Amino acid sequence: MRRAFLSGLLAAVLGLTVAACSAETGDDASSSDSNLDANKPHILTVGDSITFAWDPRIEKDNKKVVASNYKGFADLLGQRLGAVVDNSACPGEASGSFLDPKAEDNGCRKNHVDYRMHTEWMGAPDQIEFVKAYLTDAIAQNKAPKLVTITLGGNDLLLIKHHCKLPGLLASACQLGRLPFAVHAYGDHVQSILEDIDATGYKGTVVFMTTYAPDYSDHVATIALKSFNDELKEHAGKAQANAKNITIKIADAYASFEQAANAKGGKTCETGLLIPNGDGTCDIHPTAAGHALIAKTILDAADL
Repeated sequence: MRRAFLSGLLAAVLGLTVAACSAETGDDASSSDSNLDANKPHILTVGDSITFAWDPRIEKDNKKVVASNYKGFADLLGQRLGAVVDNSACPGEASGSFLDPKAEDNGCRKNHVDYRMHTEWMGAPDQIEFVKAYLTDAIAQNKAPKLVTITLGGNDLLLIKHHCKLPGLLASACQLGRLPFAVHAYGDHVQSILEDIDATGYKGTVVFMTTYAPDYSDHVATIALKSFNDELKEHAGKAQANAKNITIKIADAYASFEQAANAKGGKTCETGLLIPNGDGTCDIHPTAAGHALIAKTILDAADL
Protein backbone atom coordinates (compact mmCIF):
# COMPACT_ATOMS: atom_id res chain seq x y z
CA MET A 1 0.00 0.00 0.00
CA ARG A 2 2.81 2.39 0.89
CA ARG A 3 4.63 1.53 -2.35
CA ALA A 4 1.50 2.19 -4.38
CA PHE A 5 1.00 5.53 -2.64
CA LEU A 6 4.62 6.56 -3.29
CA SER A 7 4.29 5.51 -6.94
CA GLY A 8 1.16 7.64 -7.25
CA LEU A 9 2.96 10.65 -5.81
CA LEU A 10 5.89 10.11 -8.15
CA ALA A 11 3.62 9.91 -11.19
CA ALA A 12 1.90 13.11 -10.09
CA VAL A 13 5.10 15.07 -9.63
CA LEU A 14 6.47 13.84 -12.96
CA GLY A 15 3.35 15.22 -14.59
CA LEU A 16 3.84 18.51 -12.76
CA THR A 17 7.47 18.68 -13.90
CA VAL A 18 6.56 18.18 -17.54
CA ALA A 19 3.94 20.90 -17.29
CA ALA A 20 6.40 23.24 -15.60
CA CYS A 21 9.05 22.80 -18.27
CA SER A 22 6.56 23.64 -21.01
CA ALA A 23 5.15 26.71 -19.24
CA GLU A 24 5.72 30.15 -20.71
CA THR A 25 7.93 32.52 -18.78
CA GLY A 26 6.75 35.88 -17.51
CA ASP A 27 5.21 37.16 -14.31
CA ASP A 28 4.37 34.31 -12.02
CA ALA A 29 0.66 33.61 -11.51
CA SER A 30 1.11 31.73 -8.24
CA SER A 31 -1.46 29.75 -6.29
CA SER A 32 -1.55 32.59 -3.78
CA ASP A 33 -3.25 34.87 -6.28
CA SER A 34 -6.51 33.25 -5.17
CA ASN A 35 -5.62 34.27 -1.60
CA LEU A 36 -7.86 32.44 0.86
CA ASP A 37 -9.93 30.49 -1.69
CA ALA A 38 -13.49 30.11 -0.46
CA ASN A 39 -13.99 26.64 -1.90
CA LYS A 40 -10.84 24.79 -0.85
CA PRO A 41 -8.74 24.42 2.28
CA HIS A 42 -5.21 25.83 2.18
CA ILE A 43 -1.82 24.59 3.28
CA LEU A 44 1.10 26.89 4.04
CA THR A 45 4.60 25.71 3.07
CA VAL A 46 7.57 27.85 4.13
CA GLY A 47 11.35 27.73 4.27
CA ASP A 48 14.14 27.33 1.75
CA SER A 49 14.88 26.02 -1.75
CA ILE A 50 13.69 22.49 -0.96
CA THR A 51 10.16 23.77 -0.41
CA PHE A 52 10.50 26.20 -3.34
CA ALA A 53 11.42 23.13 -5.45
CA TRP A 54 14.55 24.70 -6.89
CA ASP A 55 15.95 22.89 -9.93
CA PRO A 56 19.11 24.39 -11.50
CA ARG A 57 18.26 22.84 -14.87
CA ILE A 58 15.13 24.93 -15.44
CA GLU A 59 16.64 28.42 -15.72
CA LYS A 60 20.27 29.58 -15.64
CA ASP A 61 19.48 33.31 -15.56
CA ASN A 62 18.29 34.35 -12.09
CA LYS A 63 16.51 37.37 -13.58
CA LYS A 64 14.32 35.06 -15.69
CA VAL A 65 13.23 32.66 -12.97
CA VAL A 66 9.45 32.14 -12.84
CA ALA A 67 8.34 30.43 -9.63
CA SER A 68 5.41 28.59 -11.20
CA ASN A 69 7.89 26.56 -13.28
CA TYR A 70 9.18 24.88 -10.11
CA LYS A 71 7.00 22.07 -8.81
CA GLY A 72 7.74 19.79 -5.87
CA PHE A 73 6.51 18.22 -2.68
CA ALA A 74 4.34 21.22 -1.75
CA ASP A 75 2.30 20.72 -4.91
CA LEU A 76 1.99 17.01 -4.16
CA LEU A 77 0.69 17.79 -0.69
CA GLY A 78 -1.87 20.12 -2.24
CA GLN A 79 -3.02 17.39 -4.61
CA ARG A 80 -3.16 14.75 -1.88
CA LEU A 81 -5.07 16.99 0.54
CA GLY A 82 -7.25 18.71 -2.07
CA ALA A 83 -5.85 22.06 -0.93
CA VAL A 84 -4.57 25.32 -2.37
CA VAL A 85 -0.83 25.65 -1.74
CA ASP A 86 0.55 28.93 -0.41
CA ASN A 87 4.32 28.49 -0.76
CA SER A 88 6.39 31.39 0.58
CA ALA A 89 9.71 29.51 0.52
CA CYS A 90 12.82 31.42 -0.57
CA PRO A 91 15.92 29.71 -2.04
CA GLY A 92 18.89 30.56 0.16
CA GLU A 93 16.86 31.12 3.33
CA ALA A 94 18.66 30.29 6.59
CA SER A 95 17.01 29.88 9.98
CA GLY A 96 18.37 33.22 11.19
CA SER A 97 17.30 35.21 8.12
CA PHE A 98 13.85 33.60 8.36
CA LEU A 99 13.46 35.54 11.60
CA ASP A 100 15.54 38.65 10.92
CA PRO A 101 15.97 40.46 7.59
CA LYS A 102 19.41 41.64 8.72
CA ALA A 103 20.72 38.18 9.58
CA GLU A 104 23.05 36.35 7.20
CA ASP A 105 21.41 34.23 4.54
CA ASN A 106 22.69 32.14 1.63
CA GLY A 107 21.22 34.27 -1.14
CA CYS A 108 17.51 34.51 -0.27
CA ARG A 109 17.35 38.30 -0.20
CA LYS A 110 19.07 38.59 -3.59
CA ASN A 111 16.77 35.93 -5.02
CA HIS A 112 13.76 37.74 -3.63
CA VAL A 113 14.83 40.87 -5.51
CA ASP A 114 15.59 38.98 -8.73
CA TYR A 115 12.31 37.06 -8.92
CA ARG A 116 8.98 36.55 -7.19
CA MET A 117 8.35 33.69 -4.82
CA HIS A 118 5.44 31.30 -5.38
CA THR A 119 3.56 33.28 -2.74
CA GLU A 120 4.72 36.83 -2.13
CA TRP A 121 5.29 38.10 1.40
CA MET A 122 2.74 40.93 1.31
CA GLY A 123 5.42 43.53 2.09
CA ALA A 124 6.75 41.65 5.13
CA PRO A 125 10.50 42.10 5.74
CA ASP A 126 11.09 38.39 6.35
CA GLN A 127 9.26 35.08 6.21
CA ILE A 128 8.26 34.92 9.86
CA GLU A 129 6.44 38.25 9.63
CA PHE A 130 4.67 36.99 6.51
CA VAL A 131 3.74 33.74 8.27
CA LYS A 132 2.35 35.58 11.30
CA ALA A 133 0.34 37.98 9.14
CA TYR A 134 -0.92 35.13 6.94
CA LEU A 135 -2.06 33.00 9.89
CA THR A 136 -3.62 35.94 11.74
CA ASP A 137 -5.61 36.87 8.63
CA ALA A 138 -6.62 33.28 7.93
CA ILE A 139 -7.77 32.69 11.51
CA ALA A 140 -9.80 35.91 11.46
CA GLN A 141 -11.55 34.66 8.32
CA ASN A 142 -12.10 31.22 9.87
CA LYS A 143 -9.92 29.75 7.10
CA ALA A 144 -6.84 28.55 8.96
CA PRO A 145 -4.61 26.31 6.82
CA LYS A 146 -4.98 22.57 7.07
CA LEU A 147 -1.24 22.16 7.53
CA VAL A 148 1.97 24.21 7.84
CA THR A 149 5.32 22.74 6.73
CA ILE A 150 8.84 24.11 7.28
CA THR A 151 12.21 23.27 5.72
CA LEU A 152 15.25 25.06 7.14
CA GLY A 153 18.78 24.01 8.05
CA GLY A 154 20.60 23.22 4.84
CA ASN A 155 21.66 26.82 4.28
CA ASP A 156 22.85 27.13 7.87
CA LEU A 157 25.29 24.31 7.11
CA LEU A 158 26.32 25.87 3.79
CA LEU A 159 27.10 29.13 5.58
CA ILE A 160 29.61 27.29 7.75
CA LYS A 161 31.39 26.11 4.60
CA HIS A 162 31.21 29.62 3.16
CA HIS A 163 33.14 30.98 6.13
CA CYS A 164 35.72 28.17 5.98
CA LYS A 165 37.13 28.46 2.47
CA LEU A 166 40.59 27.31 3.49
CA PRO A 167 42.98 24.68 2.14
CA GLY A 168 42.78 21.06 3.25
CA LEU A 169 42.64 20.31 6.93
CA LEU A 170 42.33 23.98 7.81
CA ALA A 171 38.85 24.01 6.26
CA SER A 172 37.82 20.95 8.28
CA ALA A 173 39.18 22.45 11.49
CA CYS A 174 37.38 25.71 10.79
CA GLN A 175 34.08 23.93 10.15
CA LEU A 176 34.38 21.82 13.30
CA GLY A 177 35.12 24.96 15.30
CA ARG A 178 32.09 26.80 13.96
CA LEU A 179 29.69 23.85 14.09
CA PRO A 180 28.67 23.98 17.80
CA PHE A 181 27.84 27.68 17.59
CA ALA A 182 25.81 27.20 14.39
CA VAL A 183 23.96 24.22 15.85
CA HIS A 184 23.08 26.13 19.03
CA ALA A 185 21.84 29.14 17.04
CA TYR A 186 19.80 26.87 14.76
CA GLY A 187 18.04 25.29 17.72
CA ASP A 188 17.17 28.68 19.17
CA HIS A 189 15.83 29.80 15.78
CA VAL A 190 13.70 26.67 15.40
CA GLN A 191 12.14 27.19 18.81
CA SER A 192 11.50 30.90 18.14
CA ILE A 193 9.81 30.15 14.82
CA LEU A 194 7.51 27.57 16.37
CA GLU A 195 6.70 29.80 19.35
CA ASP A 196 5.87 32.68 17.01
CA ILE A 197 3.50 30.44 15.04
CA ASP A 198 1.88 29.19 18.24
CA ALA A 199 1.39 32.79 19.41
CA THR A 200 -0.81 33.54 16.38
CA GLY A 201 -3.46 31.22 17.82
CA TYR A 202 -3.16 28.72 14.95
CA LYS A 203 -4.48 25.39 16.24
CA GLY A 204 -3.33 23.11 13.43
CA THR A 205 -0.35 20.88 12.73
CA VAL A 206 3.11 22.25 11.96
CA VAL A 207 5.53 19.78 10.36
CA PHE A 208 9.25 20.63 10.49
CA MET A 209 11.44 18.54 8.18
CA THR A 210 14.92 17.26 9.03
CA THR A 211 17.69 17.81 6.47
CA TYR A 212 18.67 14.78 4.39
CA ALA A 213 22.28 13.93 3.50
CA PRO A 214 23.56 14.30 -0.08
CA ASP A 215 26.00 11.47 0.75
CA TYR A 216 25.47 9.18 3.74
CA SER A 217 28.84 7.53 3.13
CA ASP A 218 30.55 10.84 4.03
CA HIS A 219 30.67 10.24 7.75
CA VAL A 220 32.21 13.62 8.62
CA ALA A 221 29.43 15.51 6.82
CA THR A 222 26.72 13.35 8.37
CA ILE A 223 28.00 14.20 11.85
CA ALA A 224 27.15 17.84 11.19
CA LEU A 225 23.76 16.97 9.73
CA LYS A 226 22.90 14.74 12.66
CA SER A 227 23.86 17.52 15.05
CA PHE A 228 21.50 19.93 13.29
CA ASN A 229 18.69 17.39 13.12
CA ASP A 230 19.09 16.40 16.78
CA GLU A 231 18.94 20.08 17.71
CA LEU A 232 15.79 20.47 15.63
CA LYS A 233 14.11 17.60 17.43
CA GLU A 234 15.20 18.85 20.85
CA HIS A 235 13.97 22.41 20.37
CA ALA A 236 10.79 21.32 18.61
CA GLY A 237 10.13 19.25 21.71
CA LYS A 238 10.71 22.27 23.94
CA ALA A 239 8.37 24.37 21.81
CA GLN A 240 5.71 21.66 21.96
CA ALA A 241 5.97 21.46 25.74
CA ASN A 242 5.20 25.18 25.96
CA ALA A 243 2.71 25.35 23.09
CA LYS A 244 -0.85 26.43 23.77
CA ASN A 245 -2.22 25.84 20.28
CA ILE A 246 -0.12 24.05 17.67
CA THR A 247 0.75 20.38 17.30
CA ILE A 248 4.38 19.98 16.18
CA LYS A 249 5.52 16.98 14.14
CA ILE A 250 8.93 16.07 12.73
CA ALA A 251 9.13 14.70 9.20
CA ASP A 252 12.39 12.75 9.23
CA ALA A 253 13.60 13.17 5.65
CA TYR A 254 17.12 12.33 6.85
CA ALA A 255 15.95 8.83 7.77
CA SER A 256 13.79 8.41 4.66
CA PHE A 257 16.64 9.30 2.29
CA GLU A 258 19.08 7.21 4.33
CA GLN A 259 16.91 4.12 3.92
CA ALA A 260 17.01 4.54 0.14
CA ALA A 261 20.74 5.36 0.12
CA ASN A 262 21.66 2.28 2.16
CA ALA A 263 20.94 0.11 -0.89
CA LYS A 264 23.62 2.13 -2.76
CA GLY A 265 26.31 2.10 -0.12
CA GLY A 266 25.09 5.39 1.30
CA LYS A 267 25.50 7.18 -2.04
CA THR A 268 22.35 9.30 -2.22
CA CYS A 269 23.33 10.43 -5.72
CA GLU A 270 22.86 6.87 -7.01
CA THR A 271 19.29 6.55 -5.71
CA GLY A 272 17.64 8.91 -8.21
CA LEU A 273 16.48 11.14 -5.37
CA LEU A 274 18.86 14.02 -6.22
CA ILE A 275 19.18 16.07 -9.43
CA PRO A 276 22.10 14.80 -11.55
CA ASN A 277 24.74 17.30 -12.64
CA GLY A 278 25.69 15.36 -15.75
CA ASP A 279 29.23 14.57 -14.63
CA GLY A 280 28.45 11.70 -12.28
CA THR A 281 27.80 14.00 -9.33
CA CYS A 282 24.50 15.33 -8.02
CA ASP A 283 23.03 18.65 -6.99
CA ILE A 284 21.77 18.85 -3.40
CA HIS A 285 18.17 19.42 -4.52
CA PRO A 286 15.66 16.59 -4.97
CA THR A 287 14.34 15.12 -8.19
CA ALA A 288 10.69 14.26 -8.77
CA ALA A 289 11.32 11.01 -6.90
CA GLY A 290 12.95 12.91 -4.05
CA HIS A 291 10.00 15.28 -3.76
CA ALA A 292 7.62 12.32 -3.79
CA LEU A 293 9.52 10.75 -0.90
CA ILE A 294 9.50 14.06 1.03
CA ALA A 295 5.73 14.41 0.50
CA LYS A 296 5.16 10.90 1.79
CA THR A 297 7.40 11.53 4.80
CA ILE A 298 5.47 14.69 5.67
CA LEU A 299 2.07 13.03 5.26
CA ASP A 300 3.17 10.11 7.44
CA ALA A 301 4.44 12.49 10.13
CA ALA A 302 1.27 14.60 10.05
CA ASP A 303 -0.87 11.43 9.98
CA LEU A 304 -2.94 12.82 7.09
